[in-house]
Amino acid sequence: MTLSEILPSLAAASVERSFGPCTWGEHVSACGHDIRIGALSLTEALADRPTPFRVGDLLICRITAITAAPASTGSSMGWPETGSPETGRRHLHIDADLGTDRVIDDIAFPGTCLAGARMGDVTIVERGGIRRTVHAELPRELGVGAAILLVTASTSVPPRPQSVAHVAMAADV
Repeated sequence: MTLSEILPSLAAASVERSFGPCTWGEHVSACGHDIRIGALSLTEALADRPTPFRVGDLLICRITAITAAPASTGSSMGWPETGSPETGRRHLHIDADLGTDRVIDDIAFPGTCLAGARMGDVTIVERGGIRRTVHAELPRELGVGAAILLVTASTSVPPRPQSVAHVAMAADV
């Protein structure tokens, strides 16, 4: 017997993703299954725009293939009803290139239900074949053609600000 059978009201409950402002910025939020960047609804934007497209450090693109390492491959990613995710890491192939100076901080899936989602490692495979792995919340069902939102950051290290004491010591030399 499942929890939804015991409490039927849970079956209609929606699960919303939360977006930490330190990673995602101040203007990213969830509204049901939709993700909003300020006033921009990604569900509506994906219907009107070709992918991939960027909004600042956010990259919105489509999943072109889903594979599981080491043995099985397929067009949808399903988890068993109980226990841990199927063996092997998920590889999500996307229709974009991030660039060699970018890392993935987090991912989200606009328009995808999060009920039953699990944390796991996922490898993002770019159009050019570069692979990057991130530990993220993965929806229970995810198919080819689904949208994926990636928040990326530059790997270049900004110059370290010098303290007033350090500048004064350099001036004395």
